[in-house]
Amino acid sequence: MQRSERYNQILEAAIRVARLNGYQTITRDQVAKEASCAASLIYQYFEDMGHLRNMVLTYAVIHEDPVIIAQGMANHDEFIKQFASTNSKRKACEVLNEAI
Repeated sequence: MQRSERYNQILEAAIRVARLNGYQTITRDQVAKEASCAASLIYQYFEDMGHLRNMVLTYAVIHEDPVIIAQGMANHDEFIKQFASTNSKRKACEVLNEAI
């Protein structure tokens, strides 16, 4: 598998885990299991879990993922406040309202 393919596989796995469990609580083992790879491989592509979480948030903003943006809003995440579009935040509020 090419390096970029493995990177994307791990990031996509982290996004799936974040949607289910919250981006702040994802663990290396959860992501590795979801990506079907060794846990040690995560750190060959991401400096640490903080870096991976930041990339999950970046993905959420770029792709307007309302579930992860809602998580960021609920956690008062500065990155989400600053970079998520108004429309993305509106959709995220709908997700939060549905969860209540």
